[in-house]
Amino acid sequence: TDGNLCVNTDQVIVTVNPNPTPVISGQTEYCAGTPATVQTSQPYSSYSWSNGQTTSSILVTDADNPIQVTVTNAFGCSGTSAVHTVTENVVITTASTIEICQGQNTTIHGIVRTTAGTYSNTSPSANGCDSTSNITLIVHALPIINAGLDNAICIGASTTLTASGASTYNWSNGLGAGISHNVTPISTTTYTVTGTDINGCVN
Repeated sequence: TDGNLCVNTDQVIVTVNPNPTPVISGQTEYCAGTPATVQTSQPYSSYSWSNGQTTSSILVTDADNPIQVTVTNAFGCSGTSAVHTVTENVVITTASTIEICQGQNTTIHGIVRTTAGTYSNTSPSANGCDSTSNITLIVHALPIINAGLDNAICIGASTTLTASGASTYNWSNGLGAGISHNVTPISTTTYTVTGTDINGCVN
């Protein structure tokens, strides 16, 4: 109504646009070292995740828990998702060492081995993450055993046999253990000494 008491009518429409209701989908578990991927349910104009990321699909770890996203749609309306939680599963890695002597062999991951090195085997575990076994094979050289110089004596005389090159020794001809033995053979005799080093290797 104006000053002359003339009346007219007009109308204004107020459109109420709905707030978005984003839903986080994607992984709820992941293997350590490989973050989980999560995303929102549909495209929006903008994204603001609780860990600071701003894309529709993001990588998260359990350090980001609980993860939420606030989105804005084309009308400028905003909405926040429910909390999403991800769980880290452990990747199992084991390491061990096997020692053998030159000339011996051992079975590692189902295969007979004779060469020094580290052998790895990866297999799935119950939590869906791969487990890795690293086995290092050490091959020790055989000890170099020296039974001493050949020598000559007269009948009825004695001589001393002395070995070297190992930690423990065992002599033939019934002499037994010991680094040295005094012998009085009645005829030419060959004495053999077997030595064992600190690694248990024998020569």
